Amino acid sequence: MRIQGELVNHLPWAESTAGQSLVESSAPPSSNDHGTPVTGERDTKAQEVLRTLVDATSKVAEAIDEVHELEREKQEAEELALVSERSRKETRHDRSVRPAFVVHL
Repeated sequence: MRIQGELVNHLPWAESTAGQSLVESSAPPSSNDHGTPVTGERDTKAQEVLRTLVDATSKVAEAIDEVHELEREKQEAEELALVSERSRKETRHDRSVRPAFVVHL
């Protein structure tokens, strides 16, 4: 979580730096899938860093989602194991209880 926060905190700086380097390169801007300004073959180093930062942030978010899903599945499995064990114990206990009296006809 800390890493994702740091990546997100650096996005405004990276966008600003990439925009400034774009102006300095005086190439006409376009945009990619992320809405990040790019200049095709003439991307500046700052733009490459921004693109890498955006991609890393996305990958970290996906990894965090996967971890949360695995933790949820693990918790469900542990709860199921506890319920199964309790059921086995109760079943054993029920079989060991004998009636106090038996009526013979």
